[in-house]
Amino acid sequence: MPLVADYATALIQFVTPTPANGAIFAYLEDWLASRGFAAQIIVLGDGDAQTTNIYARRRAPGPSDRSNRCLMFLGHVDVVPAVSSATERWRHDPFAATVEEGILYGRGAVDMKGAIAAFMAAIDRHLHAVEESADGDIAILLTGDEEGVATFGTRPVLEQLVADGEQWDGCITGEPTSVATVGDTAKHGRRGSMHFTLEVLGVAGHVGYPHLAHNAAQRLADILCSVGTWQPDQGDADFEPSVVSVTDIRVGNLARNVVPGHAEASIACRFGAVHTPSTLVASLVAHLSTYLAVETVPAEARPMPADNTVPAEARPMQGSHTWQAGGFAVVLSYRLSSAPFLTDPESSFVRSVCHAVETVTRSPCALRTTGGTSDSRFVRMHCPVIDLGLCNASMHAVDEQVAITDLIRMEQIYAQVLQSFFAA
Repeated sequence: MPLVADYATALIQFVTPTPANGAIFAYLEDWLASRGFAAQIIVLGDGDAQTTNIYARRRAPGPSDRSNRCLMFLGHVDVVPAVSSATERWRHDPFAATVEEGILYGRGAVDMKGAIAAFMAAIDRHLHAVEESADGDIAILLTGDEEGVATFGTRPVLEQLVADGEQWDGCITGEPTSVATVGDTAKHGRRGSMHFTLEVLGVAGHVGYPHLAHNAAQRLADILCSVGTWQPDQGDADFEPSVVSVTDIRVGNLARNVVPGHAEASIACRFGAVHTPSTLVASLVAHLSTYLAVETVPAEARPMPADNTVPAEARPMQGSHTWQAGGFAVVLSYRLSSAPFLTDPESSFVRSVCHAVETVTRSPCALRTTGGTSDSRFVRMHCPVIDLGLCNASMHAVDEQVAITDLIRMEQIYAQVLQSFFAA
């Protein structure tokens, strides 16, 4: 197999559920050191939340005080659970990294151990080409906490690195952005993510006497139908219309003959730059107020401690609004996970990356802002960033897989990105 497939196989065979720790970081540290990188393992959190991260930088030959341009690769080694269901079962052990008819199967194959392997192989290719004439620095940041809550991953590590004086001139994040063919799509921005909890408080009672109760589950179902008609915006030139999804409904009823007095649901919203987090919340509050036909009784917002290094609209925010209507209390709580961001598509960095992709593929590289969030949202405060990775059709799915030919193409693209970046 080609070297890039060997790297991908080795990475997949490390079992790294989020938050990731363990032997994979020793493997990466040894590999990086053998290529001239100065690597540091950064462990944050404790107990079940303990998370391992690794940062490494290879400085170009020259005086120690020389200021070189630096390209950083950002990735994550943690993976989502590899579970089968009654209707879908893995054909192969998800951590055996089985190759069958030119396809590599395994959890993380595209999200994103395959991309990490491609960048590793691209570094080998680049260093072989430039030998001792490298005129720029290469940095790598790999976290073990991206698929989870991202509390002890990229963001605090970046804050620590910046405090230590680290700087970068551009960043490639290896999220799976491609659609039909490798390199056909890159993400130069990402939608924001807001999480809502909708709670209904009624009055519990006996199912034989429903007139004596206020059924919180039924009322919640009615309200969720209204939420399904909420259209926050129609999008703009950079972002598609915001999308809303009910992700969980909880009643917790322990007996079938009890009318529930409490029910709640989780709602996720991915939103573009048409809204700020504050105006997005205001839009849903207005929608629910109209549906409930009552005035809002707002609870005091509870903002998180301010972080002056982060733009105001990117800071964590949370709060709640409460309505009293028809014998029910309805409480909407919200918490911002991330604000939308956009890297200027006309910037020299984005143009350089797209040119590198098109040099390899001989096809256009489309710039999009669709999909979910990525850790690029933490990098964008420090340098231009773009997401560029493998095809995303099987990410998080049973039988996650990548074609060996796609790994090779991804390696070629990353190598060309390195060459173009340092030639600019």
